[in-house]
Amino acid sequence: MSLPPAPSVRSRRLRVTRAGAWTTVIVLCCICSSAAAIGTASSRQLVSVGQDPNGTATDRAMLVWLVGIVIAIAMIWRHRWPLQITVISAVAPILLPLDALAALVCLGGIVRRRDLKQSLPAGLLVAVAVWRSVWQDSRGTSDDTSFWHTIASPGEGHAVRWWVVLIITAVLIAVTVGISALLRSRHDLSMSRRQEERADQKAEALSETVARQQERERLAREVHDALGHRLSLLSIHAGALEVAAQDNPKLAQSAAVVRTGAQQSMEDLRSLLTVLRQPGEADVAAAVPELADVPRLVDETVAAGQSVVSSVVISTLEGLDPLVSRSAYRVVQELLTNARKHAAGMPLRLQVTANPSLGIDISAGNLIRQAAPDAPRFNLGNGLTGLSERVEQLGGQWRVWIDESGAFRVAVLLPWTRGVDHD
Repeated sequence: MSLPPAPSVRSRRLRVTRAGAWTTVIVLCCICSSAAAIGTASSRQLVSVGQDPNGTATDRAMLVWLVGIVIAIAMIWRHRWPLQITVISAVAPILLPLDALAALVCLGGIVRRRDLKQSLPAGLLVAVAVWRSVWQDSRGTSDDTSFWHTIASPGEGHAVRWWVVLIITAVLIAVTVGISALLRSRHDLSMSRRQEERADQKAEALSETVARQQERERLAREVHDALGHRLSLLSIHAGALEVAAQDNPKLAQSAAVVRTGAQQSMEDLRSLLTVLRQPGEADVAAAVPELADVPRLVDETVAAGQSVVSSVVISTLEGLDPLVSRSAYRVVQELLTNARKHAAGMPLRLQVTANPSLGIDISAGNLIRQAAPDAPRFNLGNGLTGLSERVEQLGGQWRVWIDESGAFRVAVLLPWTRGVDHD
């Protein structure tokens, strides 16, 4: 099923269709005006030799008629070669009994382009062509031999006066230039409106960015006030417990692990708050843990007393999108946290494989207490829900299930490059 064209494509097609229809009308009008000019010129020639003005056209008239058709067809390329077509369409009425409508059309196009270097000489040449065309036609003394004789009505047997010819010429030039200037003004107004709309869109986008930044600042303050104080107290109390439990090495070691974890949590919190406040800073992203920090994360987890059997194989990190790398770290962190919370004391098997051709494959499995193989149903907590959303936003795949042995398993596959744009 094909999708409908975009609005910009439809508008472009509409403009092309309108331009083609307008060019067709111009070509037909030029052919008709040339036919009328050649007809009245033939009638004047026949009258001058004492023949019927409605007689058969001469061979010269047929040749002039062919030139008029060629000039009319040349209007199709008036935008590609404006000056050349203008000169040809203006010189022809000066030398031959043709109408100057094509020259007026070309002059209007040059005026709309605002090219003064071409507008002034082209305007003078077209004015001469128009005057010559009107003057030739005005030499007829009847309606059959002159088009302008019908308009000016000087009386049967009288030609149009010279000053009327000048007025007609001035009016035709003025109307052409005026209409062209009006069309140019409308085009400029349309362009100004488009620029204004683009400026409004940019302003709206900037306002939205500022609003998001303000929301990030507010969230950062809330998180800092809520968690920073508690983590600092936890670190102080763990340090005091470590000092007080010097006679109990096992308890002192556990207190040291708690104190170290609280301090590292404070560092992670500061990094995350910095990213939240300044997401576009390059040096900020460097402070966030990435895929290369997964081995250190596993070591810290093992040092905290959790049983982990891990296999981390990273062939290279070159070309890996930073967002994907950070997300892979967070996925592993969530899997370790989830096992520690819901399967404490149970060994966890973790496997991480990163390869540019295959992507990032992360899998984890651990036994769970009171598992029911015949009813493998479970509820996704906030951690796994956030993990699934993170993976789907990157265009990856994930699966959570309980196998036949009652082990809780999670499998995640992330693409090597980013799946969606990010701020």
